Formats: sequence, C-alpha cells, structure tokens
Amino acid sequence: MSLDENGDATQGAPDDPLDLRIDTAGGQVHMHYQKRQPHYRQADIEGLDLAKVDGLLFVRAVLRHRQTGKPLSDTLGFKIKIV
Repeated sequence: MSLDENGDATQGAPDDPLDLRIDTAGGQVHMHYQKRQPHYRQADIEGLDLAKVDGLLFVRAVLRHRQTGKPLSDTLGFKIKIV
C-alpha cells in the first residue's frame, strides 16, 4: 500500500480490480464488494460482522474463492441487503 503526503492510503486507477475490501476510512467500518462504490455499511450486510472478521478465515475464504470460482459472498457467508 502506498500513502499520500497526509499519510492516507492512495487509491489505484478506477478500473483496478476489486473483489472485497473492508476498511475504516471515514471513521466507520464498511465494505467494498466487487467495485469501489458503493460503501456497504454494517447495517447493509447480513451474516458477516465487519468489525470482527477473523484474518485467517478471510484468507481461507479468498483461497477457496480463487480455487473454486465461488463468489466471496458465499465463501464468507454474507449477503448484501441493498443493491
């Protein structure tokens, strides 16, 4: 990850691929899924507590996703309530 002059993470190009990212930018935990926008708040997600995602569980789910092609929402067991 690279940082800008303020110490904030820099973003890549808008067309950089994104599967899933959980972050706290803006002071509130949220998720990006398959694209940068929108930001999904915890209230928008069922089956996954963003503040308590286990790192090893996350890595295993990503590996399963890559091996099987199964969506990350299935391997991590979450559903987005809004579209």
